[in-house]
Amino acid sequence: MPEGPPMDIKSLPAGWVIRVRSVAAFEVLLLAVAAAVLPVAGCSESTGAANQLTTHNSSLTPSSMTIDLGFVPQAARARETFSLINRGREPVEVARIETSCDCLEILVPRRSIAPGERVLVHASLDLAKEPQFLGGLVIEARGLTAKSELAFAITVDVSVRPETEFADEPRNTDS
Repeated sequence: MPEGPPMDIKSLPAGWVIRVRSVAAFEVLLLAVAAAVLPVAGCSESTGAANQLTTHNSSLTPSSMTIDLGFVPQAARARETFSLINRGREPVEVARIETSCDCLEILVPRRSIAPGERVLVHASLDLAKEPQFLGGLVIEARGLTAKSELAFAITVDVSVRPETEFADEPRNTDS
């Protein structure tokens, strides 16, 4: 990011992704985002070039725009399934998926989705990639066509807590 005067986070357009390079910087960013009430995603390493996307309406409609994984133990794994439906008149091919954090993987079983077709998609969170992280995490995921047009977008919310807080609680994890 170019050097210059500090940017007011409230002035950023909705949907922008801010890349953060360390967990400490991410925690500071979370406080700023909470104060601004802006949907920003981040993690210690960003995988996508989300702000280079062409802005288009998405072709595929997710069953939910936000996946809430709830409370997950530190360094654990969690999974959730959602569906995508092609409400358009043409097939949509998901050429690639970008997430704002390496800890999230989105698995689409079929890359080409016919008009009217519904597919089940799996979101897998692996917090072992961020073993020291505690707190709230908001991750954006986007499916893109070969022309970098937006096919779908979702947000994944999770609250990471120490393992010791889960002694007698059921949880949504794979571990």
